[in-house]
Amino acid sequence: MNTADPYRDTRRLIDTHGWAVIGVFPTCAEDGPPFSYTVGLTDRGLPELAIYGLPPQTAGGVLNVAARHAVDNGELPCGQPITGLLAGGLPVVAVAMEDTDDLTTVRGLYGVVLAAQQIVWPDSQGRMPWEDWNLGTAQPLLGGQPT
Repeated sequence: MNTADPYRDTRRLIDTHGWAVIGVFPTCAEDGPPFSYTVGLTDRGLPELAIYGLPPQTAGGVLNVAARHAVDNGELPCGQPITGLLAGGLPVVAVAMEDTDDLTTVRGLYGVVLAAQQIVWPDSQGRMPWEDWNLGTAQPLLGGQPT
């Protein structure tokens, strides 16, 4: 009988670093873009963070910087430009996630996703998905766009 904890390694990362970053890499285009998300910010009373459509190393780097910012300064402000998370000075925007189905490890550890924010990134011209950007479906929005 195997009673191993399927989240043992994730728990170890959370205990060591304060959170873990999970990367999901679909094997075919029909499964959607790659995405990454944090697990462990819930323990600090903060929303988990997710980002879609970026290469794994970039996504992990952005999430780690954003998570550190949230831990040090409190929840990321929704709908406002946040600078310093992307190279080149382009701002990102955090939006409250309405659809958290993809955050399976969060649900597995905590039983529910209490709160989550999507980090939304701009195209090369600095336009967000709700601003006529030119990257098609590379980044689905899983929450409402800022007003």
